[in-house]
Amino acid sequence: VVQYVMTTSHKIIGILYGYIGYIFGIIGYIVSMLIRSELNTTGLSIVRKVKEVNIYNNWITIHGLIMIFVFIMPVAIGYYGNYLIPLLIGTSELSMPRINGISYYMLIIGIVIFFISTVIISKPISSGWTLYAPLSTRDGDNTGFNVDLSLLVVHVLGISSTLGSVNYITTNKYNRHNGLIMLSINIYNFSIVVTSILLIGSLPILGVGITGLLLDRNINSSIYDITGDPVLYQHLFWFFG
Repeated sequence: VVQYVMTTSHKIIGILYGYIGYIFGIIGYIVSMLIRSELNTTGLSIVRKVKEVNIYNNWITIHGLIMIFVFIMPVAIGYYGNYLIPLLIGTSELSMPRINGISYYMLIIGIVIFFISTVIISKPISSGWTLYAPLSTRDGDNTGFNVDLSLLVVHVLGISSTLGSVNYITTNKYNRHNGLIMLSINIYNFSIVVTSILLIGSLPILGVGITGLLLDRNINSSIYDITGDPVLYQHLFWFFG
């Protein structure tokens, strides 16, 4: 257990990313089956039995957040990236192994906060996985602390992905074996480098948009209010998309 907790090995961290990603992929799939089951018949067949008005919107929200931030990114970037990149360029480790470990544990912290915001707190988040304003501001039905925690989750997972992206770029740039030029690296490594550049450019913009939501919710800054720009958050969000 200590070996896995304290490790900086790219293979072990990659495997840990894979465990987390696929476990939450199954959870996200189960939630999607609930959504499909509800849509399979007319009326509110399952929602009526649960007796929670916003539970369907909650399913939409947690399904999207899980599949994007806790399944696709940890598996496609964290798992395969960690495990394969050093092997494909002839190096023994990523250029910043401790940063790699920090990136993984920030993912774990984000998952814990996400669990608290969706399960432990009584009123579920129901603003949709895109967290659009005003659905995710206090103008909507999401007035509880759970939305603030979910916004914090996106922040933490964004930092985790940014650290991993920096690690991948520097590894492919400086840790290649002698004679291997950048344009001759494996196509998978090249795709990870391009994706990492895009993530480094887009995740800070998403962070700015999320910060604006937090300010609107907690200090009434009116950034996304009708007096400000109601669709500004959508522009910031889909810049990331």
